[in-house]
Amino acid sequence: MKKLLLLRHAKSSWKDMSLIDYDRPLKKRGIKDTPEMARRMLKHQVIPELIISSGAKRALSTSSILLDKLKVDSNNFQVDDDLYHISGYSLIEYTKNLPNDYDVILLVSHNPGLNDFVNRMFSSFTENIPTCGLVGINYNTDSWYKITKANASLGFFDYPKNKPIEYS
Repeated sequence: MKKLLLLRHAKSSWKDMSLIDYDRPLKKRGIKDTPEMARRMLKHQVIPELIISSGAKRALSTSSILLDKLKVDSNNFQVDDDLYHISGYSLIEYTKNLPNDYDVILLVSHNPGLNDFVNRMFSSFTENIPTCGLVGINYNTDSWYKITKANASLGFFDYPKNKPIEYS
């Protein structure tokens, strides 16, 4: 079984309007929310074996906090700018090319791509993934290349301001 964790970066700051979108840092709330989401990953017993993050500053900062709180080895961390503003369709293709050596992978990315991906997998998913929102997807397959809607099940959807929604 493969488990995909999708995390939208934590709340970012718009304070410095001279910064380009890619360089926006986290707000204090984002810095506070990320350890809470790490705690919830531990609660759901889904510790990523590999974390891949967008290169945007807010995504990297979110990932850095998660690496520390989840005690994930920094050798199991990658930065991929393809995750910055990736579309849902492209994210599906991206996921199919993840390394099969890992069964639990966390992607730290952005909306609207994350929401589009989850909507394509689960037409019944009508939620908006807020900042620091986490979606857990289980795939009944031994290969990332073989992931489909048919072998996917929504494990959970969780975010800092709400109680977790359990699906299975």
